[in-house]
Amino acid sequence: MSLSQQDVLILFQKKKLAIQSGSIQFPLHGEAIVIELETEDGRFKFQADVNRKNSKSLDKITYQNRYNKCYIIRRLDFGDSHQNPPANPPDEIFRTYTNALIKEPHVHFYFENFDARWALPLKEVLELNIDQSTDDWYTVMEKFFKYCNIEGYSIAKLLFT
Repeated sequence: MSLSQQDVLILFQKKKLAIQSGSIQFPLHGEAIVIELETEDGRFKFQADVNRKNSKSLDKITYQNRYNKCYIIRRLDFGDSHQNPPANPPDEIFRTYTNALIKEPHVHFYFENFDARWALPLKEVLELNIDQSTDDWYTVMEKFFKYCNIEGYSIAKLLFT
C-alpha cells in the first residue's frame, strides 16, 4: 500500500509531539533511539529515529521521520551512499539525480509509488540549514527535527562520540 503524494505532504507539515516524557540520551556509537510521536489531536502516529547501530564508522548516522512505523516520510543519511532509481523523477529537482549514485550525505523523500527511494544530496536541501563543517550530530538532529516539525522531545546532550 502506498500513501498519496497529497497525504505525504499533509503528514510532513503536521506538528508532531513526543508522547514520552522525560529525557533520553542521544545514542552513542552502536546505539539507536526511537521517539514515539503524535499530532496534537492524537489522530496520527509518527516515530523519529536516530540510528548509530549498524556501522563500524563513527561518521555513519541516520535520522528518520516515519509515519505509522513503516512509511519513511524523510530520512537523512551520513556515511552511506544511495542509488536513485533509473525511472522518470517524481519532481523536477530530482532530474539531475536520476539513476545517480550519491556518495555524500543525502536526504530521502517519500513519493507515491517510490516510497523513500529518491534522495538528494544534503547540499540541495537548503531548508535543513545544516553546516557540515561546524554542526555536531546533536545539532544536526535538532535541525532535522525542526525541519520535520517535531517538538516536545527531550534528548540529553551528553558527551558522545
